[in-house]
Amino acid sequence: MNNVFVDLKENSYDVIIKKNSFSSLNKELKERNLYGNILIVVDKSVNKTHSTKIEKFVKSHKGKIEKLILDINESKKSFETLNKIYDKLIKKNFGRDSLLIAVGGGIIGDICGYAAATYSRGIQFVQVPTTLLAAVDSSVGGKTGINFGSVKNIVGAFYQPELVLIDFNFFTSLKEREILCGLGEVIKYAFLSNNEFFLFVQANIKKLLKSSSAQINKAVYES
Repeated sequence: MNNVFVDLKENSYDVIIKKNSFSSLNKELKERNLYGNILIVVDKSVNKTHSTKIEKFVKSHKGKIEKLILDINESKKSFETLNKIYDKLIKKNFGRDSLLIAVGGGIIGDICGYAAATYSRGIQFVQVPTTLLAAVDSSVGGKTGINFGSVKNIVGAFYQPELVLIDFNFFTSLKEREILCGLGEVIKYAFLSNNEFFLFVQANIKKLLKSSSAQINKAVYES
């Protein structure tokens, strides 16, 4: 396991990078004294492929928990989708002592982050990125938002998560095109950062395309 501590003046947080780490999510939440009133928002395609592990988390949680499944794509990164999250929170009587968990790619993370930033003037938020691109890019840094009309990410806020949990098991169901999207960001970081990391990526391209755990671990950690 490789953890990265995002050290900020305020709202610092851990990025946990570990295979099978989702199975210990309840433990990680408890250790950080995060709220037990949870709305977990899951991408529909992720839920279809990984429903067993997600349901196990839901059933093992000992507090109030609700689940919302969203069929999401770039065109649905909108107020309409945001309203579905607000509607669920309100109808199920979630207050300021609530935790929103986003399980999916960058679109789910961005929408949930903005919902967390604005609901009850801010509630706790955890990112569980399920794509390589989200893991190395959008899940860290606190940039959240939605599209408005044809303008991408024009409505949003900077809002840091309480925790980012990256479980490589989610990557196993990704298509090669989705891995390539994330690998493009990894190559960019390697090119901009240091020669050692660039040579590692160059030497392990084929393994990274197959989501080989050891190589993905290092690529995500370095990125």
